[in-house]
Amino acid sequence: MANIFTNLLAKGAKEGYFPARTQQARDWFRERAEDVIVRNQIAVVRSNPVLTTRTQTGFLYLFAYSPKTETLPYHDKYPVVFPFQRAKGGFYGINMHYLPLEYRALLMDRLYDLTMDENYDIDTRLRITYSILESSRKFRFFKPCVRRYLNNHVVTRFALIPANQWDIALFLPLERFVKSNGGSYPTQKVHIDTTKKIRRG
Repeated sequence: MANIFTNLLAKGAKEGYFPARTQQARDWFRERAEDVIVRNQIAVVRSNPVLTTRTQTGFLYLFAYSPKTETLPYHDKYPVVFPFQRAKGGFYGINMHYLPLEYRALLMDRLYDLTMDENYDIDTRLRITYSILESSRKFRFFKPCVRRYLNNHVVTRFALIPANQWDIALFLPLERFVKSNGGSYPTQKVHIDTTKKIRRG
């Protein structure tokens, strides 16, 4: 598990694909990531070389989360999130796991337009705010994915995902949706719910 990201990056390099730089490369890494079998999400988080106790706007983070109280019918235990706004005791962010893969790809392709540089490395981030996201219809898929996260309910440290690994992290099957009583909630149903919200809105 510790080498999911590096293994896929190495395979891509052998095939001549460099992450994020072309649409063809993005699609290649996304397709390969979808086929990975993930049995231990915590191990994936902890294997990341850059772990931190706090987030910054516009970077991508993977972490384990246990909500304070569950007012929604389900939540994601292992969010992969772009934070975009500070909140008391935590932050608001876009959890891309709530989107079906086709919508996830479309939104990510459009979010690449907001990168603050084209180095696609550990320092690359999105120039992202709620007002920027809401200002253009091309970002409209983000709304059903917005969640508030409280720092004291984050179970692990935050794994910072470099920009050259975004397309891997976003398409790995890391999500685990659970109901308020602790029972599992099918990812397919989550994506149906999200699709309905997108179409209504």
